[in-house]
Amino acid sequence: MKKPFRKVTSLSHILINTFIITAISTLILTTALLYTTMRISAGRLENTIEEILVSNADILASSESVKEALINKKCDDALMNFLDSIASTSDTINIISIADTDSKRVYHIRHNLIGQSFVGDDQTEALNGNSYLSFATGTEGAQRRAFHPVFDDSGNVIGFVMVSTKMSQVGELKYNLLLQYRWLFIAALATSILIPEVIYKMLSSVLLGNRPERLVYLYQTQLGLLNTLEEGILSIDKNGDIKLANAAAERILFSTKDELEQHNISEFLTAEDGKSVLDIKKNTKNLASSRPNVLMHIIPLYEGKKQTGLTLILIDKTEAQRQAEQLTGSMHMISALRANRHDFMNKLQVIYGLIQMGNPEKAAAYINEVSEIQHNVEDPILHKIRNVNLAALILGKLQNMLETDIAMNISSESVIPRHSAFLSSRELVTIVGNLLENAIEAINMKQGNDARTIDLQITETEEYLMISVSDTGIGIKEADFDKIFSYGYSTKSDTGRGNGLYITKEIVTRHHGNIDVESDPGEGSTFELFFNEVRTGFRKEFQEFVPAGKEKHEPEV
Repeated sequence: MKKPFRKVTSLSHILINTFIITAISTLILTTALLYTTMRISAGRLENTIEEILVSNADILASSESVKEALINKKCDDALMNFLDSIASTSDTINIISIADTDSKRVYHIRHNLIGQSFVGDDQTEALNGNSYLSFATGTEGAQRRAFHPVFDDSGNVIGFVMVSTKMSQVGELKYNLLLQYRWLFIAALATSILIPEVIYKMLSSVLLGNRPERLVYLYQTQLGLLNTLEEGILSIDKNGDIKLANAAAERILFSTKDELEQHNISEFLTAEDGKSVLDIKKNTKNLASSRPNVLMHIIPLYEGKKQTGLTLILIDKTEAQRQAEQLTGSMHMISALRANRHDFMNKLQVIYGLIQMGNPEKAAAYINEVSEIQHNVEDPILHKIRNVNLAALILGKLQNMLETDIAMNISSESVIPRHSAFLSSRELVTIVGNLLENAIEAINMKQGNDARTIDLQITETEEYLMISVSDTGIGIKEADFDKIFSYGYSTKSDTGRGNGLYITKEIVTRHHGNIDVESDPGEGSTFELFFNEVRTGFRKEFQEFVPAGKEKHEPEV
């Protein structure tokens, strides 16, 4: 058996863990993206520095002023000022050096190094006429260098130009780049923490102020309560898709929860006339469905004037009928017992009063009178109606009728064994009790001094069972004929719902019997029921047609 409640705490932990995983995943992905972007940016920075160094070395090597300085072994003031300005104004170029074929410096940003030998030992390829980049340590420390040879008009190498940036400068530029990405990383970290919290608060707002774990608790609690109900509950959205089904709905529709939820209600149930339940726009009770055993209560849900879905309550008609029959039969028996007790107490009080008054002869005469009445009225009933429960019911109803001046005639053709082959004792009591009760009410509702009579016949043979009840009551209007067997229908507007005839009709249908109704408004009605199909589980050896006083004692069935 499935437990109606699950561990809410574990679900809350799952929800919280989901947010944590989301935050960590966001942080990891953002960090990886930032790291990759930073690496790409650092690479581009180095490429940009190298391009600046190479382009400046090429331009200077092509300058006529530089060629003249190498030929003359000396830079004029204009060239020196120009070269000094390049180094002082550039964020990338830190060092410019021009040297002849003997590697003697003709120019250096530190003028005191002019005339001294070039330091680094990486100039050989430039003297051989090649342009290139190198890493080397010179007078100013570790550097990234760009070399370019200088040619005279004859194409001979007369020296070289070296333009470089200090590696410390490259490191500083990379550090500044890292600082920029550091702030981006901090922003990403804050975002990865804030986004789940924002989502969490948004969910709480959408969920009417309930935090997710509270909603989980409410959902599990309500689902547990729904699963304890005997009625099936379906929650259906505006498109007809089933969003929630309780255990009773699974049982009534013979489908699992997975088969029901997220599928359209039309796949399982419609109104009896084939109309979709979504087409029913108002609260409707006891609506017949496409399944004979299912009654529906439909509760449409609206937001303003727009329908957002509906709640469908399913009633297992078979189970409801069984309970109603049991309750109805019990009520009839209780009523009969009360009537008999009331009549018995009245007679005892009369006898007691006569004895107290000192008239034992009158008390004895009264006892004889009561005995004769029982012999003339009650004994024939007990003789003809061998079913004990049914006999007790009829006697009880007879007492009620006597108190309201209604005469009951039992047909001389009436006879029924202790155990009917066609109906159980409970079903007999339910049917006869309902028919007699309706007859009594119909007579009591009629005004005037007309005859107040009920005729009853219950006849069972080996081939059939026939039950007939006629009354001289108000009759049935022609407009009501199609309604009298409907669930909840009653002609008594002040008494609410009436299910007696509905239950009677259901028993007749279940046993494949027939029911005929004849009525003349203002004159009375006749209900005649006919059964010819032996009930399941009946044991013929328990059926007896024996005279009164010669009963055998067999177990009740």
